Amino acid sequence: MNNLFRHSYLHLYRLASIEGELLASAALNRIRGQDPETVCAVTAMAGFRFAGWHYDSRADLSPVCQAAAASIHNLALQSNSAGWQWALETERARRSESPMS
Repeated sequence: MNNLFRHSYLHLYRLASIEGELLASAALNRIRGQDPETVCAVTAMAGFRFAGWHYDSRADLSPVCQAAAASIHNLALQSNSAGWQWALETERARRSESPMS
């Protein structure tokens, strides 16, 4: 497996994991009825990972990975915009304060 393929595979795996969590949360919300606290918590945790892996600002991703990241971002905004935005902003602030970012 060449290095570029392995690099893209890792990103797609991570992005698919985040997308799966968001989709499962939305499905659970439809089954059980409105549960904004659970949806917000799941969305925020996914947002922390999304921003923590820099998918909110990566220009070095393959076009497929960039499209997946954009799709996940839109899905999260539809699911729970406030929780997603809060997580991204919090992670970005943490990143900017960290000397190793």
